[in-house]
Amino acid sequence: MLINPFYGVASADLGDDLNELEWRDFPNVKFWFRSDWSRFKANNPKSKFFIETEEGTIVLGTRINVIRKCARNFWDVLRADGTPPPSWGQATSQTRNQYHSLMRKKFPELKLCHNNWKSELLATCHYPPWYRYWVLQKGADSDKLDAEIPKRPKKRQKTESVSGISPFIVISY
Repeated sequence: MLINPFYGVASADLGDDLNELEWRDFPNVKFWFRSDWSRFKANNPKSKFFIETEEGTIVLGTRINVIRKCARNFWDVLRADGTPPPSWGQATSQTRNQYHSLMRKKFPELKLCHNNWKSELLATCHYPPWYRYWVLQKGADSDKLDAEIPKRPKKRQKTESVSGISPFIVISY
């Protein structure tokens, strides 16, 4: 089932939520500017979490999954409308503004940055695999799909003989 992320959000509301907050009002937020995150990431290359609360606590677990799901729902609406760009960098400014506004409205922690860099980085990281799977793979005709996407080998299933004495392997194709 496709859920429209704009359900219950008036068009006028979308444009009103792009106002920047002032970083001085949130002293505990460590990654207000993208450059702050880049410096941190350079010293902590395995770290991949950059969304944080007003208190400076990194957002993890269920909350980050809900944020990602909302982004995927937004992209699903683009796909249903026939307008998903091949890369997030090719999205129109209108699409980007709608995305940023929606994400900021639903997830206040995404307001805690300069120039929407957190929701932008989220899209930059998660849009390409979504596009490959939902647009290229699911939308491709079967010939193109067979040529471009390798199939996983079938798993072998273990079963037992009717008597239950000697197990044997059945390979399903």
